[in-house]
Amino acid sequence: MMSSAGFALAPALAIKAYESDANPLGVMCVRFTMASIGLAILRYLLARHHPWPTLRSFIEMFFLGGFLITFTSLSYFIAIDTIDTGLAIVIFYLNPVFVLIATWAIYKRKPSRSTVIALCATLFGVFISVGQIGRSDTKAFLLVVASSLTFTVYLLLMSRTLAKIDLVTASMLLNSGAALGYWLFALVAPASLSVAFPDDARGWWFIVALALFGTIFPITCSFEGIKRVGPSMVSIITTVEPIFSIAIGIAVLGESMTINRAIGAAFVVGALIALGITKSRTEAPAAHQ
Repeated sequence: MMSSAGFALAPALAIKAYESDANPLGVMCVRFTMASIGLAILRYLLARHHPWPTLRSFIEMFFLGGFLITFTSLSYFIAIDTIDTGLAIVIFYLNPVFVLIATWAIYKRKPSRSTVIALCATLFGVFISVGQIGRSDTKAFLLVVASSLTFTVYLLLMSRTLAKIDLVTASMLLNSGAALGYWLFALVAPASLSVAFPDDARGWWFIVALALFGTIFPITCSFEGIKRVGPSMVSIITTVEPIFSIAIGIAVLGESMTINRAIGAAFVVGALIALGITKSRTEAPAAHQ
């Protein structure tokens, strides 16, 4: 739950940095650079005895971070500059649907009936939530959907790569790749996407908080949670992230809670919880065989 709270806090911290005349590209460049340095220190303290990955795995992690994570996070954080964070994260949770379709198409794993019902409820909840988006926010909606699609590709590739690398090293390499990707993009970005950093100390402190509490902290909590209770239970617990995001948006950013958004979020979160419970029940018998 602390991991979900940290990831849900990240958009609010970024928006606060935007108020100091920073833009998404500038915030993300500094965020992932700071996170990379912090995770390198964490690796030295916790995992320095682990062997370094092979050159191929090293390159794969840098590709995942430098391209996929860069695009996923940049498109999402550009979108939340014009769309409420709670609504954005509800749209982003189309991701389980994309993962299901990709797994079915690529690995021929036909989903169960309960899985299909849960994901249909997720789609219905997203439809209700985004039904209030005006024409001026269509671009933001498409950016969040694109972010979710790219994150789907990232998850499918990451599941294979993580089997070869310890989690702390993988996280450090991933964030380092994302930092490199952002700085390279900043060098070639058009004038409309030029880098803008905060113009006061307040904005810089929000980026520091984003790197610590919206990146390193939730990643570390997630890894520790997986070790203690396993991935199935973690997948259930982390479905509270949309609730955290909406609550933070209301409390910190002054966003409004409409009836449509509340109903849509309830459908999304309820469907994801049902999906996680179904998954854990089907995995439990297999674990005891």
